[in-house]
Amino acid sequence: RTFGAEIEWSLSLHRQLSLWGTHTFQHSEAVNYTVYNPNGTADLSDDMILDFSGNRQPHVPGVMSRFGIKHNWDLLESSLDWSFMGKRLGNVENAFTLPAFSTFNMNVSYTLSRRMDIGLQANNILNAAGLMNFFGPNTFGASANDASADYIRENPEGSFVVFPILPRTLYLSFSVRL
Repeated sequence: RTFGAEIEWSLSLHRQLSLWGTHTFQHSEAVNYTVYNPNGTADLSDDMILDFSGNRQPHVPGVMSRFGIKHNWDLLESSLDWSFMGKRLGNVENAFTLPAFSTFNMNVSYTLSRRMDIGLQANNILNAAGLMNFFGPNTFGASANDASADYIRENPEGSFVVFPILPRTLYLSFSVRL
């Protein structure tokens, strides 16, 4: 069950300057959530069904936000935006939290002629670090749910499979309209 609000807005400060934003605020909870655990064997007698009902949903941040500014001046257009991903739980047990992170992106484009444009796009300008997702221990067949609070405590030097955000990237583009 998820309760929340999404807000989108834009504000034109001037014919050439505008601000915009998108914001999501949410709380997500598992009403009925069970996970089948074979305990790593083919023997059915040691299998268990784990009940995580009432836990917060994994990978669902309480806050996601994006704010930007855009400027148009004759043939030149530029924008800068800030994105924020709030902290979120890493698995159904709620054994750990993935930290919040922010990134800044920039775009600049120039119209060379009626048919040609050149542009520069820079993502994650400050080269921030962040984790988008978590897939569990770095072992064959593992899942995020295998990283229980006990597992993490017993494996302080453990290796895990994660999905990080991309590092700083720059793109140069040249467009021709035929």
